[in-house]
Amino acid sequence: MENKTKLEVITPTQTMINEEVEMVVVPGSEGHFGVLPLHAHTLSTLDRGIVTVYENNDASNEIIIDGGIADVTPQGCSILVERAEIVKSLDKNEIEKKYQFHKDKENSFENPIEEKANNDELKWLEFVLEQVKN
Repeated sequence: MENKTKLEVITPTQTMINEEVEMVVVPGSEGHFGVLPLHAHTLSTLDRGIVTVYENNDASNEIIIDGGIADVTPQGCSILVERAEIVKSLDKNEIEKKYQFHKDKENSFENPIEEKANNDELKWLEFVLEQVKN
């Protein structure tokens, strides 16, 4: 028996990750928790944070998530999120440009819904920038 568990990270527009992994650590609302093969069934809300994937006892991948839900079964872990970014594929300059675009628009809204959406995007981009290693 291979010591792997299935990991899926799914957004409304795509399946970002769908692979067999050794272990995954997720930012649960009640604290981080690890998922190994044959884990007990668990359903947990997730906070904004980092999903860390482990292979060969070492962190092999990190995915930034903006909260969501983790459905853990003995076969694997499905993470459903509104948005996510794979850390190693991020371009810090692109994130900074997006951040500046939304920052420049910050006080220009007459509609409170648009203002809230822009502010939410700013907070997300700030968090993403904190995670990007240069």
